[in-house]
Amino acid sequence: MKYLLDCDTCIGILGGSSVARTTFESQPPDTMAITVLGYEELRGMTWKFPDPLKWAKAFEALSTCITVLPYDVLAAREAHRIKRDGELPAFRASDRMLLGVAITHHLTLVTHRVDGFDEVPGLEIVDWMPDIPPYGAMAAPVVRSKKRA
Repeated sequence: MKYLLDCDTCIGILGGSSVARTTFESQPPDTMAITVLGYEELRGMTWKFPDPLKWAKAFEALSTCITVLPYDVLAAREAHRIKRDGELPAFRASDRMLLGVAITHHLTLVTHRVDGFDEVPGLEIVDWMPDIPPYGAMAAPVVRSKKRA
């Protein structure tokens, strides 16, 4: 394996970034992975999209092409090392878990959120979405309000 895909990259592949999709399609399937935490996050957010069934099917098709990696003890140790490193930004727990998996498996993290991640020792980062402004325009989920009784 070579790449660990962040959730933002998966969303870009599915509909927001032609560069991400083309780059994804040019890679052999056995070179890409997501974390089990990312799988759960992406699976759970499909209802936020304008056509939830379409996005759920698209995500399931994507997930059959990549390996799902666990969050294990070794990744947890890396996440804890990152947490206690006073020189690094204060990352959210989910980001530390993602970083821990990437470092443990010696994978390049594919993400559009490079700020701060580029300061983590031992982590290689690549952005497959140069065609998208930072943090925006990626076929963004639309939060639908629930009707009240």
